[in-house]
Amino acid sequence: MAQAPSIDSRPRTITCGLLLIGSVAIGKIFLWRNPPVSAHLEGTSRLLPLLLIVLATLLLAVSDRARSLTRPPSAISHAIWVWLFLVCFATATVASTPRDFWGMLMPYFIAAVTFLAASHMPAWQRIRELVTVSAIILALTVVLDAKGLWPSDPERRPGGILQNRNFAGEYLALALPVCLVALRGHIRALALPLLGLALTLTRCRTAWLSTGIGILILFALGKDTRGRFVAAAALLALGAAMAGLVPTRLHWQESRPHAATLTRIVDLHDGSGRYRVRQYGETLALVAPRWMTGLGPGNWQQEIRARDPQLGINRVPHSDYLRVISDGGAPALFSLAAIYVAAAVLAWRRRHDSPEGFAFVIALVVTSFADSPLYRLETTVLAFTVFGSLARAERASGNLRSPTYPRRNFQIC
Repeated sequence: MAQAPSIDSRPRTITCGLLLIGSVAIGKIFLWRNPPVSAHLEGTSRLLPLLLIVLATLLLAVSDRARSLTRPPSAISHAIWVWLFLVCFATATVASTPRDFWGMLMPYFIAAVTFLAASHMPAWQRIRELVTVSAIILALTVVLDAKGLWPSDPERRPGGILQNRNFAGEYLALALPVCLVALRGHIRALALPLLGLALTLTRCRTAWLSTGIGILILFALGKDTRGRFVAAAALLALGAAMAGLVPTRLHWQESRPHAATLTRIVDLHDGSGRYRVRQYGETLALVAPRWMTGLGPGNWQQEIRARDPQLGINRVPHSDYLRVISDGGAPALFSLAAIYVAAAVLAWRRRHDSPEGFAFVIALVVTSFADSPLYRLETTVLAFTVFGSLARAERASGNLRSPTYPRRNFQIC
């Protein structure tokens, strides 16, 4: 059984809570301020943001070296600092400073800082609870937004505090495996219908697909507690069913909007699905002549607009894989894949005690094909908090090559 947190762990719990919940609270502000801040600093030397990434890379490398004297180094941290180094290398090859150069580099810096901070965070059960709290807060604001009780852009409703329904849906989908484990078998499980309702109201196809995959993984791995998972999933489905019954101020073109979204969940021939396929083709064609270094951070939008103005509406492509390969080339993309693989392997080893970890990683891998969660503040903080916890467990185990871990009395600390 998990031990109760000591008094000394309370400051770490508060810090972790501020990091997770605070990132959700200011996530949209972070995106809004990226262009004007970058424009204000346009004349500033590129060396400063580059030095920030170099500093974060060195901190990760030094931290790995210091810990390797007493405990095995972390495979995830190795992959992360190589990832950052390759982005730095690509940045040094960029011939011009784009308008939003700073904004393109900041997600990499935030990822590194969050990962470093995760090594000082509380035990996993506390992180699990804080992730659940942040998801519930977001879900509540999404429902309020759908009813017209939250100030937001009517065209992007219901996004709640994130002001964008796709961003809200993807965050809820990533956090959902953690929430299902944290809330199962308790009176707190009554919060699950709220999560199901909010997730359904967003009509985010990527989020719905990731949710389905996450639930299937939890059901497959939770053999000893499958009954509780089924009950928790039933409460989640109850909330989803309420989406068609609860009166809202949302105005969709379809008469049955949620059914229409479900039938087109993997449609790649029309609408946003076809748009993403075109982005993949054109972006890979752009990167092909410079596959070792990519286009450099911040250059994707202006390059893609020269080929097809319709594909350059957003500052980054609708895929973290496309964003990373355009920022740092194929080596940076391989490093990101290494981060995901290392996280998946560690989460798989702990599947008996924390099945939600593996479900989270796989959901993130799927989401990264259709959007850029590691570009946004809230999902970057969430992802690298989980990665940091996995790396911490790896060091605590002291045996990287062991294929199995004890099923009971295991605590990430």
